Amino acid sequence: MSKRFKGKMCAYCAREKATTDDHVFAREFFTLADRHSLPMAPACKGCNNAKGKFEHYLTAVLPFAGRHSQAVANLQSGVPRRLANNQKLKRELLGSMKPAWLKEDGGLYRQTSIIDFDSDKLIGLLKFVGRGLAWHHWKLYLRSGDDVSVMLMPDMGSTYFATMISSWRNAQRVVENLGNGTVQYVGVQAPDPPELTVWTISMYGGLVLSDDWRKADGQH
Repeated sequence: MSKRFKGKMCAYCAREKATTDDHVFAREFFTLADRHSLPMAPACKGCNNAKGKFEHYLTAVLPFAGRHSQAVANLQSGVPRRLANNQKLKRELLGSMKPAWLKEDGGLYRQTSIIDFDSDKLIGLLKFVGRGLAWHHWKLYLRSGDDVSVMLMPDMGSTYFATMISSWRNAQRVVENLGNGTVQYVGVQAPDPPELTVWTISMYGGLVLSDDWRKADGQH
């Protein structure tokens, strides 16, 4: 644990003393060459473990949905190693794989494959990320009772949302590009109340997702 985090409260729960320094975006989302200068926050053991469970799944699965060259690089290097260490997840992904056609930006379709994806894990991780970024940039602790909402939006919706919050007056803003575009985000903090922050986050150039996770009760 670095000295700058010693004695700090956990940025994720704002209740427990931090026991470690945590990368807000796990290093495994990035190639080895692009893991420098990543945002960090203090974390307690419980929050670090809970966040790590989401990351263990998502660092192995999200590169399949990425449109960025770093996603391809991760598929070729990091993902095979992670799946080799998680045979259960590997069997689940292979068992859910089926052919599909993907519409490109130019209107043409290309044949590809799709796998089941649990979007709840992405939403769970992004709730941690929102709290971690608020602390990293503004040393803001969101209390356990503060609501953290996540919306997975298409590209057009994200652009509209960014335009809407650009009209906030006297707001603090931060724009970051991590790992040569692997993760890009914009954060806005309202002047009153300062706990109101909004983040738009793009990973791997935008993800091609279709949530078809088959739950135990058979519902989609």
